[in-house]
Amino acid sequence: MIILLFSISISVIYIAFLIWISHSFSIQKLDFNENKLPSCSILIPCRNDSEYLKALLGQLNEQVHCLSSHEVIVIDDHSDIPIIADKSLSNLNLKVILNNGEGKKASLLSGINISQYEIIITLDADVKIGEFWLKAILSEFSQKDLNLLCGLIRYTSNYSIFQEFQRMESAAIVSISQAMLNSGFPSTCNGANMVFNKSVFHEIGAYSAHLNVSSGDDDLLMHQFAKHNIKKVAYSQSLESIVETYPETTIKDFFYQRIRWMSKTKFYKFPYVKLVNSLMLLNELVYFVFLSLVFTKFNAIAFYFLFLRYASDWYFAKSIQKFSPISYLKVLIMPYYLLYVPVSVVLSFWTKGKWKGRVITKGS
Repeated sequence: MIILLFSISISVIYIAFLIWISHSFSIQKLDFNENKLPSCSILIPCRNDSEYLKALLGQLNEQVHCLSSHEVIVIDDHSDIPIIADKSLSNLNLKVILNNGEGKKASLLSGINISQYEIIITLDADVKIGEFWLKAILSEFSQKDLNLLCGLIRYTSNYSIFQEFQRMESAAIVSISQAMLNSGFPSTCNGANMVFNKSVFHEIGAYSAHLNVSSGDDDLLMHQFAKHNIKKVAYSQSLESIVETYPETTIKDFFYQRIRWMSKTKFYKFPYVKLVNSLMLLNELVYFVFLSLVFTKFNAIAFYFLFLRYASDWYFAKSIQKFSPISYLKVLIMPYYLLYVPVSVVLSFWTKGKWKGRVITKGS
């Protein structure tokens, strides 16, 4: 009885949270600034992603004409094959430099330290940008007078079950993160698509508080900006500002990525983020409690809450369809995919994992 009551309590909180997120997530049609957009420095840290980088630079080459002036700085994070600037990209004021340290944060600092402009845009080398991405992301940043804007991220997929579930999970995480931040509750974001003010970046201490953590160039930095002035931090609401990236292709890399993400959670500035993560983990376990109660002795209450859980999941999926299509059928079996979460927690105690050939560091 105690287990059932606890499970019901977790389910009620989860359903209420998901309904709130569904109403808070927002995609809007934003007007682009027709005038020349402000000058900016576009930073792209890169380690062994030369083929992706070539495609991204080609896309940027077609968009930078909307800027008053600009620079694109590629920071080579000691790739196995050194990156060479492509001279055919005539529109880009392109510089390729070597990372002064090691890792993504050191790469970004190397680029920021030589950047000319106040507005910094960060992109991952393996993303794809849409035709109006640059105009959309800078217009939103300028019109809302922000210190930091988190851009939307969407996974592409080869339609395999493994990649489809990663795509759906990513869409859910981004939607929850956008809804929470724009409601005044910073949680997570992704540095693969971000704009911020350089002076404020230095004022809040840059990455100094977590420089020795492999991950966190994105949400840990966003937490610092939010602590400084929450009214000047937002998540993009524009579909045109989306960048697309790729899910993991192997189980090993998938778990290493999750271990890397977990390595930064102890540095989160806002305790409620850990509570939300705990809610999601507990809700996953509660699902199987209800399932066992239904199939062992058909507990009507457990069946009812299973139905309510799926109803709220479908309602949430419907609310984010415009951002990223979600298969209602796959929602049915999503809890089985999410079993990786407790497995990742256990693995994080057993192995440090590797990312891009380097051991993941978790700080102290």
